[in-house]
Amino acid sequence: MRRFKQQLPDTEVQQILTEATNGVLSLVDSSGQPYGVPMSFVYDGHRSLYFHCACEGRKIDCLRHDNRASFCIVAKDDVKPAEFTTYFQSVIVSGHIVVIEQPNEIITALQMLCKKYSPDTDCSSEIEKGMKRVTVLRLDMETATGKEAVELTRKREPITSCHKNMTTEQFIETMNSGQVIPAGSEVHEVMHRLSQEAIRITQNLNNNYHTHDEIIKLWSELTGQKIDDSFNFFPPFTTDCGKNLHIGKRVFINAGCRFQDQGGIYIGDDVLVGHNCVIATINHIEDPDHRGDMITAPVHIGNKVWIGANVTILQGVTIGDGAILAAGAVVTKDVEPRTVVGGVPAKVLKRI
Repeated sequence: MRRFKQQLPDTEVQQILTEATNGVLSLVDSSGQPYGVPMSFVYDGHRSLYFHCACEGRKIDCLRHDNRASFCIVAKDDVKPAEFTTYFQSVIVSGHIVVIEQPNEIITALQMLCKKYSPDTDCSSEIEKGMKRVTVLRLDMETATGKEAVELTRKREPITSCHKNMTTEQFIETMNSGQVIPAGSEVHEVMHRLSQEAIRITQNLNNNYHTHDEIIKLWSELTGQKIDDSFNFFPPFTTDCGKNLHIGKRVFINAGCRFQDQGGIYIGDDVLVGHNCVIATINHIEDPDHRGDMITAPVHIGNKVWIGANVTILQGVTIGDGAILAAGAVVTKDVEPRTVVGGVPAKVLKRI
């Protein structure tokens, strides 16, 4: 890859191959003309992608002539009009396609496809009925490379220095940038200072009885913002920072909740947060030599969301308006508005 600094790590390439739901398969026909077609697929976790298609058609004609193939996945495409660019992530796979003829491999591939696209459905009868009407293709990957926009790459670059007397506003701006925070850096020192302030305030909240007016005053001090008088909560409560926690009107937070808001937690209006909810906005770097380094991503919770007891919401997740998170759910992906999700990891249970 020419712009090697924008190349995605292999772990992120594998994640995209696992989680993406479609891509464009490119082939060449007998006259040398290119042919591209959008396809759903499943990754086997090793070196192959599986597709299914009709038994005849242009794809099959192309493969009879030349079984070389390229498959392109666009995993992220965040258009930035003011910057005249997009913040993208993509993966391109190349290799050779094999038309599967062994019944056992056909069944296995169709089962994997069903598990990916219809995880809560027993597809056995559909597979049995459809086996004679579909062709299963296997793309044996010879190369698989990922690339991202340079703006996303820059966010991965560690912050090497900052002013020791940086303000809280400057700290929040740094945390919202998505850049890597090296362990022991000056930014990390500011993070520690703010966490000590949060501990002092939450210890007061949790270990003494307070009137409603006192609660509003303490929460306003904790967040550095005026909390609406309609806010209510039951202690105990802890947060690692407080200053990047944003709370709407008529919000109720039940006992035992633990927030990690350095990366930004945004809670809309009329939200109910159940007992022992955990909201995390920080991840550590996978590289064991830099495991103490951190990277942040915000959590956005829409209006009229109901979060059940013992729910964990991980960084970068957006919860749509009116959604319900069932008790014990571990939410790792965005939740659409007016849906009920539950389980580990959370999946859609029904729509409201």
